[in-house]
Amino acid sequence: MLSSSGDVGLQCVGGSFLPVASDADIEVWLVSAAMHEKHAAFIDSMLSDAERHRARRLREQAQARLWKCVRASLRLRLASVLDTDPASLEFSYGSYGKPYCGSLAFNVSHSGDTGVIALSKCKHVRHRIGIDIEAVKPQRDHLELSRLVFNEQEQRELASMEMDERASAFVRAWTRKEAWLKAQGLGLGFGMSRVHVGIAETPERVSVDGVADRESTLHEPAEVDGYRLSICVTRMNNAPHA
Repeated sequence: MLSSSGDVGLQCVGGSFLPVASDADIEVWLVSAAMHEKHAAFIDSMLSDAERHRARRLREQAQARLWKCVRASLRLRLASVLDTDPASLEFSYGSYGKPYCGSLAFNVSHSGDTGVIALSKCKHVRHRIGIDIEAVKPQRDHLELSRLVFNEQEQRELASMEMDERASAFVRAWTRKEAWLKAQGLGLGFGMSRVHVGIAETPERVSVDGVADRESTLHEPAEVDGYRLSICVTRMNNAPHA
């Protein structure tokens, strides 16, 4: 029988836990679209009418299935923390679509057939969280793409790398930048090139327009089956940039 609470419920429908070392007490759940095939009715039962309508509007069925799996998994985990029924949760949304539910800090991301959920359970210091997952695609022209989203230093570093290293380096930096933007509740229109994170294996301290963001830290679990993911945790006293 499927459980409808916490990590037991998530594991029953195919979610898996990724440990992350952070003083914000972060947990990360990896969600596969494959769980929809076995648990479609259970997943749909947790979604609101508006969520089911949103899933139907997605152009591809695979995207819709993954979106529903991630949203149902998110409801399971939040409901466990809040000690309530998953289907009863209500979400609000920021200007760029970031979901909120009460005072909990969380974020989600989707790529290909995989989704991720990041959640901070810290009760003493409130945080904002952003997470991004992207598939590593070696066939892309990463130097050309870097001119759109990297600053000049990052572009030079990418160009100096061997061809077979560029895909992972590009996606590392992209996910770091987008995770930071999502933690602040900002969209891509803010300008990814304004956010410096470094492209090496170890992320640098985030800086924005040349100014260090001392309230934000980046965390990166190991690469997962061809995907890279990054998490940004920002203390609440750091106001979004304009």
